[in-house]
Amino acid sequence: LRNAQARRNIFPGIPPHPVFRKLAMANAGPEAKAAAGPGPHSECTPLKGRGSDEDYGGPIHCEMRRLWAISFPMVLSSISGYIMSLSSLVILGMFAGPHDLAGASLGTTFSNVCGCSMLVGLSEAIDTLCSQAFGAGRFRTMGWILQRGLLLLMLASTAAAILFWHSANLLLFFGQDPALAHHAGIYVRYQIPGIYGYAVCMALQRFLSAQGIARPLFWVSAGALPFHVVTTWVLVHPLHLGCMGAAIGWSLSFCCRALVMTMYTWHLEKGKCEEQRCCIQFSMKQATRDWSRLLAVSLPAYAMLATEWWTFEILTMLSGLLPNPETQVIANTICSNVIGFMFMFHLGISVAVCVRVGAALGAMRTDCVKRTIASSIAICLLQWAVVGGIFMTPPVRKHLSLLFAPPSSGNPAQSGEIQQLVSLCIVYVVIQQFFDGLKEVGESLFWQLYKHTHCI
Repeated sequence: LRNAQARRNIFPGIPPHPVFRKLAMANAGPEAKAAAGPGPHSECTPLKGRGSDEDYGGPIHCEMRRLWAISFPMVLSSISGYIMSLSSLVILGMFAGPHDLAGASLGTTFSNVCGCSMLVGLSEAIDTLCSQAFGAGRFRTMGWILQRGLLLLMLASTAAAILFWHSANLLLFFGQDPALAHHAGIYVRYQIPGIYGYAVCMALQRFLSAQGIARPLFWVSAGALPFHVVTTWVLVHPLHLGCMGAAIGWSLSFCCRALVMTMYTWHLEKGKCEEQRCCIQFSMKQATRDWSRLLAVSLPAYAMLATEWWTFEILTMLSGLLPNPETQVIANTICSNVIGFMFMFHLGISVAVCVRVGAALGAMRTDCVKRTIASSIAICLLQWAVVGGIFMTPPVRKHLSLLFAPPSSGNPAQSGEIQQLVSLCIVYVVIQQFFDGLKEVGESLFWQLYKHTHCI
């Protein structure tokens, strides 16, 4: 190799092949080594870069503005997506009756436990790894991480689809009411196409948010919301498809969202210069390698999320075992939806923390990490005080259940029982969300520090 190097007159230049590069650098002087630079990056290169004060400096209020610029569109995007599922239950309660509403509520619980929670948890590895790669300027690595994450989520969606198909039998096995299990099984089966669109949306949302791109996500979600409401109303009311129509509307909406987000991501990458372009052209070789790092983050994140998420969903399933199961399931579902709505605010700030801390660690700006922690806690507490205070006001707390189960939709006595249960439970819901917000901030910080420690 040394003779070949001499014959080609490579030294003191640096050839592209890594073997010749090492030989040349071994014989080079300090000046030649300094001029050569750090050399090409690989996936094993530590995620280290250098960040400017314009992006990572300034007092706490500057960091709060940066966090808010990321979290606010993410909150609106998450709320728009959450209202899509919520509006299906509202439309069913107003136009289909309590039987379809209770069945869809139980079906939503099943799909959350066996599908959505798994996809959300596994996708957390994408923004954890991509944000650090973005801060270090490793754009091609971001594309490879996205491809592996998408493949992982597609495999998880296939496993969820198998469970969805047999949902009615599984619910009967766990002792649910046969009528509720039948309606829930119909609802969940027609969600199978949408679970793949949900997986694509989660992967691209994590990929874009890791780059600080949040506003387009809101516009996509905001555009899909009226489409979903109109489609679900047409399928449920004029066509009288009941919970089947609500599930079809959910699937159509998420498939359309996935298509629009894919087109936007492709257009965004095509508009970048070559140095900043991520490798989004699918490569089976890159998508199937180095899964150990992806799974090292995604599996523990999924386990932590499932432990929390499943707690609420199991409560809904247990409420179906109580006397008067329709009333209990509907009341518990309303409270769970309030928890989910308030959680969207915490989720937005947790994504912003993940993006900012990951980018700061990738740029080796640990001073920015400390400001991000203090700023995120302040924003989290402010959001909880405002949103929780709204739900605690007497008009909202006492009449919230009428949005889902008005007296005109069925038995007025049943509607009154639901109203009493919900107004009592809202107090505990608001208290619980105080601790949930702090937990989300701490969890995002933990995963970034954990991954960064193992990278360096």
